[in-house]
Amino acid sequence: MSHLLKIWTPTGIRQCAGVATPVVVALLDNKGELAAAVADTRAVEEQLTPEWIVKFASIISSASILMLDANLSSAALEAACELAEKANVPIWFEPVSMVKCVKFKSIAHCVTYASPNELELVAMANSISLKKEKSLSFLHEENNKTTIDNVVQYLRQYVHVLLESGVKNIALTLGKYGIVLCSRDPWRLPKLLHMGQNMHNQMHLLKLSSATVPGHMFCKESGLERHHNQQNCNQRFPARTVYIHFPALPACIVNLSGAGDCFVAGVLAALCMHKDVCSSMAYGVAAAKQAVESELNVPLQMPQDVLTGDVGLVLGAAKENSDS
Repeated sequence: MSHLLKIWTPTGIRQCAGVATPVVVALLDNKGELAAAVADTRAVEEQLTPEWIVKFASIISSASILMLDANLSSAALEAACELAEKANVPIWFEPVSMVKCVKFKSIAHCVTYASPNELELVAMANSISLKKEKSLSFLHEENNKTTIDNVVQYLRQYVHVLLESGVKNIALTLGKYGIVLCSRDPWRLPKLLHMGQNMHNQMHLLKLSSATVPGHMFCKESGLERHHNQQNCNQRFPARTVYIHFPALPACIVNLSGAGDCFVAGVLAALCMHKDVCSSMAYGVAAAKQAVESELNVPLQMPQDVLTGDVGLVLGAAKENSDS
């Protein structure tokens, strides 16, 4: 803690006498994937109360985007979302685990982005749906013939439940398959137009359609128009779900722990730099690649030129689909 206080402004760090700092013990399988974990996050759940959060109302209301994770109590999540929603600040919800992710139920209507994996998606959908189903959990099976199209086709039913509950965008994390961005706000997303190939690198070109809304709308200043624009969108477009697949990049895997956190951090950083949502997803994928190639959970450095090059590769390989 003393080291963190030298780096961070201590204003928002709550120090509680006699309370242990949260700790997680993770068990990884022979592929580096998380097999099981035991976490003690009681300090976060009990000490980051709504009363504590309200003290930072001015900071939350002036933020470009608010990221919340399911380690917080339901009351704390609701308090933070209320502050953000009043200021039209976009909200990103990180589910953490199958057990904790169901806390999102009470805040689903104000979540702008959620980033579940397959199992968390199913758990979140089941928490708000009368029809309870289990995931096939086929993403990591050996020698299967699963394709990204099969995965998306199967998971669509759960995606629809979350979008119907009010979640605006889902960044579905699928491990070696990459990311699938699911949205019913197609007017917010750049249109992927494959205008030809560069024979040198075989990378598709990305072009924004003339109807694309500027990237800064995903930050604070665009949030003020979010609800009005959504109403107009519903009048002009049919209710259909758009899926954009951002494939994982080839990598020399050293450590899979931390890839998810680096993905979210990369997306958030790009959004705060006024990147459009598709470019931001690509930044997240590029950051995740840096993470899995590092012995550390979070690499000490991520060279900007390498990230930029990888972002181009991800965007060039991205593919769009939608419900008929």
